[in-house]
Amino acid sequence: MKKISLIALIGLVLTACTDDSKKLSSDNAKSDATQNVNKKDNSTDQSQALSKDSVSNTKANEIESLKAKYKYLRAKLVSVDQGDLIHHIFKDENGKEHDFMLIEDRTFNLTVPGKSDEYSLLVNPKYKNKYFDIFYKVEKHDLLGWGTKESCDVVKKLILVEQ
Repeated sequence: MKKISLIALIGLVLTACTDDSKKLSSDNAKSDATQNVNKKDNSTDQSQALSKDSVSNTKANEIESLKAKYKYLRAKLVSVDQGDLIHHIFKDENGKEHDFMLIEDRTFNLTVPGKSDEYSLLVNPKYKNKYFDIFYKVEKHDLLGWGTKESCDVVKKLILVEQ
């Protein structure tokens, strides 16, 4: 009887030890999984930050490249005037107005039809008073189609400034 109780006691001790080791390995596995998730979250945050930095570096490089090629101005779109030509009026940070009649960059639809008649135009409310990086070049154009070329500022590239 002593032998049976001794064997039962040893079996009980071994079972208890085995359960603890399983529990420990299970706890370790959970801890490892949590650390891996945290590492993935951190690496995702880091890759998103790197991605944003990469985009801003690319944008900065593009701006520097354009500045080397064209005249540069940062200004907000304040109005559109219409006569023989459409005048896009921008105001720079010093309050000086700049009138652009030729905009080759078609990225932004700066005007919308007016309500008074089919020929009137208004500033697109989406872009009114928004700042743009404007890259332009002075060129000679026959603006009115009369055979006389005049020097004018031609917008080559517009970049909306995110604020």
